[in-house]
Amino acid sequence: MTINKIDARKFIEAWQTSDNTKQVAERLELEWCQNAASKLGSRACFYRSKGVALKSFGKGRRPSIKLDWDNLSGVAEMYNDQ
Repeated sequence: MTINKIDARKFIEAWQTSDNTKQVAERLELEWCQNAASKLGSRACFYRSKGVALKSFGKGRRPSIKLDWDNLSGVAEMYNDQ
């Protein structure tokens, strides 16, 4: 089954009872991949724009290391002049 053919009520129930898009895909018996995660997230965003109060799963994983963004910006700028 494709994401587009899933009944709206079934999608909402799967979304609201899951902790992430992988669980949503499992509940809807979809093969999970990054593309599926993106499509599920887009559908949730569309429903929210229509006033459906779907929960948010947050931003996902964040880097576990601190990065020196100023230093990295300088590295990138060195290559812009070449």
